Amino acid sequence: MKAWSLLLPIVIGLHVFAQTPCNTSGPVPFEDHEKWGYLSARGIVIPLRFDLAGLFTAEGAIACVANQCGLLGRDGSFVAPTWNRQSRPFPENYAEGLAPANKDGQWGYVDRARNVVIPFKFKYAGQFDDGMARVRMNDKFFFINKEGTRITPEFEGAFDFHEGLAAVIVGKNVGYIRRDGSFALPPPTRAPAASIFPRVLQRFA
Repeated sequence: MKAWSLLLPIVIGLHVFAQTPCNTSGPVPFEDHEKWGYLSARGIVIPLRFDLAGLFTAEGAIACVANQCGLLGRDGSFVAPTWNRQSRPFPENYAEGLAPANKDGQWGYVDRARNVVIPFKFKYAGQFDDGMARVRMNDKFFFINKEGTRITPEFEGAFDFHEGLAAVIVGKNVGYIRRDGSFALPPPTRAPAASIFPRVLQRFA
């Protein structure tokens, strides 16, 4: 019984590991007795000591010890200056040196020192990938570069890029764009988009 109680947090963590998004990179967080640590398929790689633990990307994970938060490296140490947990803006996971952050209900981007690089003006802001990030302004989705400049047309809906293509919704139809914003597969002129697309897009609102 005691052995099972010791293994349970690892089993739960590995279950999370199996369901984490494909854009994560590194060990995954797990909780035991109100403390968080990180584990991989090899077992616990960062011991339990955190009060908040986010998912790893290639650049690290946002984690907090008591009231101090920062960007965590895979060795369990902070790789950038920490900040008070109550201070804002609070960045999400970093990618390519920038992290989406929310301030007063608006989204923008901050660097590792939490300097504002792209102003808080979006209703949604995603992670950067290959110099591009998906954002929402008003009721339109589009992609921006690291200067915050729009580099694709606006769409009623958009999904992240995978293998160089991103699904977008134009009117009620779905097409696929390349990274330069041009259509690799234009939306059909008649067939409506499957009803699943509006429901999925609500997650990014």
